[in-house]
Amino acid sequence: MKTENIAERILWNPLKKSADKLIIISNYATPATLGWFIEQLIEHKVHKIAIELFLSMTATEGIKPATHTAFIKMIKDSKKDYIKKVITSLHCSYLYNTTFNDVIYIWEKNGRPIQAFQGNASFTLSTFLDKNHQCLMTTFSLEEAYKIYQDCIDNSIYCNHSEIEEHIKILKSHYSFDNEHNCLTNNQNKYIEKRTFSLLKSGKSEIGARSSLNWGQRNNRDHNQAYIPIHAKCNAKDFFPSHEYFFALTDDKHSLLKFNVLWLCFAHFQRSIAFVNRLAAVLLTII
Repeated sequence: MKTENIAERILWNPLKKSADKLIIISNYATPATLGWFIEQLIEHKVHKIAIELFLSMTATEGIKPATHTAFIKMIKDSKKDYIKKVITSLHCSYLYNTTFNDVIYIWEKNGRPIQAFQGNASFTLSTFLDKNHQCLMTTFSLEEAYKIYQDCIDNSIYCNHSEIEEHIKILKSHYSFDNEHNCLTNNQNKYIEKRTFSLLKSGKSEIGARSSLNWGQRNNRDHNQAYIPIHAKCNAKDFFPSHEYFFALTDDKHSLLKFNVLWLCFAHFQRSIAFVNRLAAVLLTII
């Protein structure tokens, strides 16, 4: 099975057989890919499924703090009503005692495995959306796949476990973020584009009562939610990545995941006031 139609064969065809749980064991995976997949499930109005994701290279490489934080946030958000329409449960675990180079997708129905694939198609957006990305997947023995799955369970820890840092190295710095931020703040690189966004209402000296930082100040909304208004002229100049799914890394090392036209990971301003004061240093990094 080559790259062509790999998403159709691995992710969508098993759903036609009423599969109700997807187990993913991948060397690398991103929250953006998980967000893309969940959105596709919502758009296609499929039946509810459970998702269990294992990252296998965390045992030797650790994980970036922004990626780790975003996975935790997605686990929390999976309990929201609009995601519960298609997701019965969502778990993300990191392997810590062993590594596994191959990638395995296992589909279950009523608690029993019905189809498995093995190869090198990591759970990343490039695998499913980049037509030039080369990967190979083949059908795999259900018995062997399930043995590997059980081994992963025995040698992994949930990403939101309270003792996660005793087993997994959460990198204290993000080399990409640090390098870009230093270039920007030290004015050493003229090629890093910069924009300053106002939180005030257009032509006024006040913040909207129920918009921008006060977005969450309405009934039935999370009071911690907010958004930054972006002028249309900024978007027209291709300042933001053309990709539909990407992360924004802030200068105080928070991450926001762009999920279609919504932000899944809103900044929690009561814990990150500095973010508001340094909007000019928002850095965008494609994951």
